[in-house]
Amino acid sequence: MDDILIYSKNRKEHEKHLEETTKKLNAAGVKLNDIKCVYRQKEIDFLGSQITKDGVKPSAEKIKAILANKHHRAAQNSRNGQLPRTVHT
Repeated sequence: MDDILIYSKNRKEHEKHLEETTKKLNAAGVKLNDIKCVYRQKEIDFLGSQITKDGVKPSAEKIKAILANKHHRAAQNSRNGQLPRTVHT
């Protein structure tokens, strides 16, 4: 396990969740690297998504990568005489 995300509705609940999670991790012998830990954030990029109070959406980095790849493919296809394809997922 490498990434843990704890969501809470308010600060008091969040403090409780942090304490409970820390106790369970300690009991299991799991050590946290404080340098990598980020606490009490209102929004965060997590596993390629941006999570905010308004919901979850793709991170800006992910969108840039997708758009760059899309433009790169379109340029390659036009050089090869191929028409661009649209893929819906």
